[in-house]
Amino acid sequence: MARAPRPSIGSAGRSSAGPHLSVVHTLPVDVDRVVEAALDMIPFDLTGVAINVKRHGVKRVWFTQCWRPDCPLRHNADESYVEGAAVGPGHLYRRKRDLELCRGGSRIVPLDRTRYWVSGRAYDGVPFPKSLPVGTRYLVTLKVPQVVAEGQLPAERTYHRAKTAGPTIIALPEDDIVFVLGHELRHIQQFRDGLPRSEVDAELAGRDLLYRWVDAERPGLWT
Repeated sequence: MARAPRPSIGSAGRSSAGPHLSVVHTLPVDVDRVVEAALDMIPFDLTGVAINVKRHGVKRVWFTQCWRPDCPLRHNADESYVEGAAVGPGHLYRRKRDLELCRGGSRIVPLDRTRYWVSGRAYDGVPFPKSLPVGTRYLVTLKVPQVVAEGQLPAERTYHRAKTAGPTIIALPEDDIVFVLGHELRHIQQFRDGLPRSEVDAELAGRDLLYRWVDAERPGLWT
């Protein structure tokens, strides 16, 4: 199989007529080599694609305990979800004012949450062209956690919008990067070929790329 043209290494904002990869170099894993090795396994042309890898920041959220079954807010938090910061059920919201509708009467407290999974997004177009090379047609952004939760991996990862695709086994933090990269690049292929945007299809494509990368003994990780 012929190797597809892939993004070149560079800093954000650098002008280039070809594909482009921008990586924040303060991440806990060596993203550059892992992403480059995974891109070598992509079977379609990546010309005009920019890939931007960033860190997940710490998110400030707001929590209040609530046992009232008639409360208008969703009981979307429990002790395990808030990692020991709560005792009993409650509400977890990004905006403090949303919790003012709670009928439980508990104190509203701030929580700083760290993301432990890689997240990604694919763009059919360029939302912020000034920060990307000339000629960029599609953009993939990846956000990598600053830390990995102790005891989190290995684990099964299931996307709530693609449950029929089943779970994906994630053994290492780098596995998660490759998996999400494959998922988002499949969306780029869907955009380019005029195919329906299918999360199940993208999830399966991400899993295929991950498992092929693992079967090849994770190139880029150990070298």
